[in-house]
Amino acid sequence: ITGAFGGVLGVGRTVLSGAFSALTVLVLTLYFLISLPSVTKIFYRLAPASRRARVSSIGDAIISRVGSFVGSQVLIAALAALFVFALALGIELPYAAALAMVILFVALIPLIGHFLGASIVVLVALTQSPGKALLALILYTAYV
Repeated sequence: ITGAFGGVLGVGRTVLSGAFSALTVLVLTLYFLISLPSVTKIFYRLAPASRRARVSSIGDAIISRVGSFVGSQVLIAALAALFVFALALGIELPYAAALAMVILFVALIPLIGHFLGASIVVLVALTQSPGKALLALILYTAYV
């Protein structure tokens, strides 16, 4: 009985720890996004007055482009997660929602994220049958 409660408490502790970490990241992200204009103004003041306008325009352009890139990467990762969720439900893979969440985070890794995601999906499908693994590989490859 003690082992069962230790396992249940351990899982609960892990879930709470993960939720708290996610909340902390969310709050800090929002804080930094809100304070971004004032932080950039402080850094722009470090530039010589004769070049401050140019530094400001270049800095704003960089922030805008990086923000657009990150936003598009998050959108692509979310679409990949939705695709994997539909794929997992369609070929009856276990833990479709958990698999989609893993893909959501793995797809954010530049260059290799989708390859890792495909590997994870195919390995999970392989636990069911080789046919499902092959189908998952073909469909995920067609998606990417």
